[in-house]
Amino acid sequence: MAAGRIIRRMNQEGTSRPVRTGPGADRGEPARAAETLSGAGRVWVCIGVLLAATVGLYWNSLDCPFIFDDDDSIVRNVYIRTLWPLTEALKAPRQTTVDGRPVVSLSLAVNYALGGLDVRVYHATNMLIHALAGITLFGVMRRAFLSPRLRERYGRAATGLALATAMVWVSHPLCTQAVTYVIQRAESLMALFYLATVYFALHGMDARRPGGWYVLAVASCALAMGTKEVAISAPVVVLLADRALFAGRFGAALRGRSALYAGLAATMLIQGLLTVSTPRPDMEGFGLGRQTAVNYLLTEFGVVMRYLRLSLWPTGLCLDYGWPLVQSFGEAVFPGLVVLALLGATVHAVVRGKPWGVAAAAFWMILAPTSSVLPLFDPIFEHRMYLPLAALCVLGAALVHSLIVRDVVTGSDAEARRLRAAAVLVLAVVAVFGGLTIRRNRDYRSELAIWTDVVAKRPDNVRGQVNLGTTLTKLGRFDEAYEILQKAVAARPNYAEGRNNLGAVLTKLGRLEEAVAEFQACLAVSDKYPSAHFNLGLVYEELGRTQEAMEQFAHAIRLYPEYPDAHESLAYLLSSQGRRDEAIAHYRSALRYAPMRAKSCNNLGKLLGQKGAYEEAVGWFRAALAASPELMEARNNLAITLGMMGRLDEAIAEFRRALAEHPGHASLHMNLAFALEKAGRRAQAVQEYRAALAIDPDLAAAKGGLERLGAAAAQGGSPDGAAPTSRSAD
Repeated sequence: MAAGRIIRRMNQEGTSRPVRTGPGADRGEPARAAETLSGAGRVWVCIGVLLAATVGLYWNSLDCPFIFDDDDSIVRNVYIRTLWPLTEALKAPRQTTVDGRPVVSLSLAVNYALGGLDVRVYHATNMLIHALAGITLFGVMRRAFLSPRLRERYGRAATGLALATAMVWVSHPLCTQAVTYVIQRAESLMALFYLATVYFALHGMDARRPGGWYVLAVASCALAMGTKEVAISAPVVVLLADRALFAGRFGAALRGRSALYAGLAATMLIQGLLTVSTPRPDMEGFGLGRQTAVNYLLTEFGVVMRYLRLSLWPTGLCLDYGWPLVQSFGEAVFPGLVVLALLGATVHAVVRGKPWGVAAAAFWMILAPTSSVLPLFDPIFEHRMYLPLAALCVLGAALVHSLIVRDVVTGSDAEARRLRAAAVLVLAVVAVFGGLTIRRNRDYRSELAIWTDVVAKRPDNVRGQVNLGTTLTKLGRFDEAYEILQKAVAARPNYAEGRNNLGAVLTKLGRLEEAVAEFQACLAVSDKYPSAHFNLGLVYEELGRTQEAMEQFAHAIRLYPEYPDAHESLAYLLSSQGRRDEAIAHYRSALRYAPMRAKSCNNLGKLLGQKGAYEEAVGWFRAALAASPELMEARNNLAITLGMMGRLDEAIAEFRRALAEHPGHASLHMNLAFALEKAGRRAQAVQEYRAALAIDPDLAAAKGGLERLGAAAAQGGSPDGAAPTSRSAD
């Protein structure tokens, strides 16, 4: 196979350059390994292979919709709609996945600038990030295998081993949640910058002029810190790699590269400031109960075992596990002993300065923020294994290589045969993993598909049931949704989101009093739930309890000031009560957070027109039509306002366009007739008045128009104008 020949050539390259020995190599000075670093052609081939593999594996993810946390973090995130100034693009809605992660926010703003909410743009970016992360892992491992400590053992196979490591990682189906689930870009982007930090640092350690590489390492580390909290271990991993591969001792590493480590340490302040200023939403319970540090730690022993199993045998992948917390020490004994044994072996390797200890330590340190004593809302998510999996792939590649070259002479035919067998093994693993990745991406093809998959794999997962029920509600399958949501609420009565979503489907079924009871039960569990206040307000409005509805909308806004639905609904009710200025303020807020809402644009324009702010009103009517060109009310109101400004030709053109798009509306014919009358085009006005009466014979304004024109024609005078009709705001 062609790929096998590529790997074989990479494994055998560079044998003409002797291994450098002597004091310089031990001091971490620039070394020339058994494999020359000048084989740029081979490196570019490897980069091309990794890029092509990633695109091929994730091509079927491009049309997968936004799901789960994507809604709050992307679809309803107003800040991504502004790329400049950067201060706006770096912001995020509170209590969302992107909160406190400004680099992720900026990447989303770039995507929005390129394609709005076209999900393919976001998936393509995630695909590119994954490919670049794989390429960077390849670079890290190639540098590591060519380091003074490892080049004698791995130098001949450095490029092949690095490629094998990266290929297994990019094809592994355990990576899919960090790539196909759009907002988990936070994990993959952090991993890219984390790996870049290590790569640039290693490159600098092997360069005659390391300063520029160290600057790049510090910059990458700063970006990683601004992407996700688990990057906090990057400076320590660099130090461990330096000690194991170059310096030999921690003291020598710190003294010899003090500027590098000072810069890396300084980046940790970024993470500290972000953590203090934006507490993570996943560290707070929301109707599912809270956990202590002890039972969370005990639970994580089993979670880590699950992660390790999925790394070796990646079947049964699940978006949302609903993992139960361990309640007794007995449940954690076996997984705890296994995890502690592995952790002990890692500590021993690090203390002894074993190179493999660096990868093992990286695995534990990257997992530590989410799998230790810090209680998070969710004990397990597969995307948390994205970068730790890379460390396991490194260990696996080193282990396979050690088994291959054991008891054989370097450069012998026996070694060549074993290397060929290893290449076939790697290709087989990549093929199997790649097939599983492509199949797993299909589970993300729709919200219904992914939540059906979750409930099938974790039937006791209440949140999975609630999200499946909510998805069915969106699809109009209300009876099915009701059955699933009722079951979820019965299983966990104090789950606020379940109560809220059950109330929503009861509203759709017209069972309003029952819906009120569910929303009130939800708020009894958690009064700080803006969606429940909003939904309760909608039901009160439907029941005619206007004042109570307004109170609920206002409460939702106090809890979540960026809530456009609540602003819009409150504005409508304020407008109906004649509180025009307050309504205008809330419509402006709604449109700030959701700019493309056509009806809000139309209603705001109508209120401004009532105040005489015609020019601004015209702008909002045009915005409404840009968002929804078929919205007849907006075009009608635009034409009326233009007429009131004396721009009659433009008004007439808009009325005619409205009639072309919506024929058969008597009010449009009548308003066009009035504009024609004002423009002195009386014959055409008569035709339009008659057309209006042909549709609605009882339309008094049209009758009056004909009478007025008839009288004016008889007397030879100019008729007084009559007010055109406009549709009420809705």
